[in-house]
Amino acid sequence: MAVYSGIDTIRVSRIDALYKRRGPDFLSRIYTSDEMRHCQSKAKGMMESLAARFAAKEAVSKALGTGIWQKGVRFTDIEIVMEQDGRPSVSLSSGAYKVFKEIGGQSISVSMTHDGDLAMAVCVIEYIAINKGGELL
Repeated sequence: MAVYSGIDTIRVSRIDALYKRRGPDFLSRIYTSDEMRHCQSKAKGMMESLAARFAAKEAVSKALGTGIWQKGVRFTDIEIVMEQDGRPSVSLSSGAYKVFKEIGGQSISVSMTHDGDLAMAVCVIEYIAINKGGELL
């Protein structure tokens, strides 16, 4: 096994400003309906939760080696799901899932945090290294 990693940080105030300027249109371009529901249920800390998920999506896209809007990877292809024990997990769909499979992805994990005006996330993807001939490296 080998790993790819990605990391991202964003100011919570940047997400807040985008939300105030663009409203629901901004949210629907970035977040799935379940993500929006989860964040909006947190009256206190909604912007922090949105910012942490934004950073997580960026970190995942970097670990995939694409960034957002490359190779068909959109923000909504990367969903951050909270497990019952409070851990975040990643659900990939469409372009992001396709890239994950193309790189030999086996598992993906993410960690998020926020403190004051900063939100940060890191992603690790475990993959099986395969050469162009299809042999394991």
